[in-house]
Amino acid sequence: MLAPIRGTNQYWFRVKGEVKAMIAEYGSPTLFLTLSCAEYNLADIAQYIRKVNNAPQSYSISRLCTEDPVSVSRQFSYKFKDFFNIVILQRSVLGKVEQYYVKKEYQMRGAPHYHILLWIENAPVVGITRPEEVCSFIQDRITCHIPDSNTSPDLNFLVTTSQVQQILKAKYKSRHDLCI
Repeated sequence: MLAPIRGTNQYWFRVKGEVKAMIAEYGSPTLFLTLSCAEYNLADIAQYIRKVNNAPQSYSISRLCTEDPVSVSRQFSYKFKDFFNIVILQRSVLGKVEQYYVKKEYQMRGAPHYHILLWIENAPVVGITRPEEVCSFIQDRITCHIPDSNTSPDLNFLVTTSQVQQILKAKYKSRHDLCI
């Protein structure tokens, strides 16, 4: 009876059952992704929230996002669906997706994020495939670097504003104060 209500034990029991059934049918997923909104850095979401709330420019985007998390969630859902369908499924940037499982969740402040399990066609299987092939598969699809600001200014901006976090607590700081 409570299975449709997010956050209840019955709801999570059902979700766990769905994922277990997919793993039983297709094997372990190839990739696990988490995509979050970064709503404070998205000009189109800010513009939309200002418009629907008839908010003056003096209102900060953080205030608007806090006061209207439903609009943020709705707009991010549209963006996510487009990104997932075009970039992940149609363009196959991570490989041809055979199956997927998507779960939308919310952070404490109401910001949405998605957890995604992907089963990629012809992907190597850890523990069965040679480790060199597994490493090659991963390195062909996943990078961890900041794009050059001169050759890719837009991508550099996106990565440095949405992917890089400053470590604020002094006790955790080391020589490297950026986390990607």
